[in-house]
Amino acid sequence: MALLKKNVSFSFNPQTTTSPAACELVRGALNAGASVVIPLQQKCHILVARRGISDSMLAQAEAWGVQVWDEAKFRSAAKLPGGRSAAIEKAAKRKVTMKIAKRPAASMKAAGQISMVASRRSKAQ
Repeated sequence: MALLKKNVSFSFNPQTTTSPAACELVRGALNAGASVVIPLQQKCHILVARRGISDSMLAQAEAWGVQVWDEAKFRSAAKLPGGRSAAIEKAAKRKVTMKIAKRPAASMKAAGQISMVASRRSKAQ
């Protein structure tokens, strides 16, 4: 997860964005030894996605094989405050998935799987 000698692009334009948080991200990339590439290009290694990223930018990054990181993961790699802890990173790597039952609620209740939910609702009313 090191940023040394990586080309990093952001979902915002660092040349026109003046928010302190955005400037902190760019400084963090440069201090960690990464190069900031504007705009997203095929030579990028990492795209840091923030809220409001366009679907076309995500599709382009996926087509070029660019890793898409959220801001917390980038902050952790750049050793900036607000990054993920090591335990959260480890859990994210495990890709824990949940299986959702495709049975109607009546059959789930009969099987005893939602009895607690039903009893809580009756007490609340």
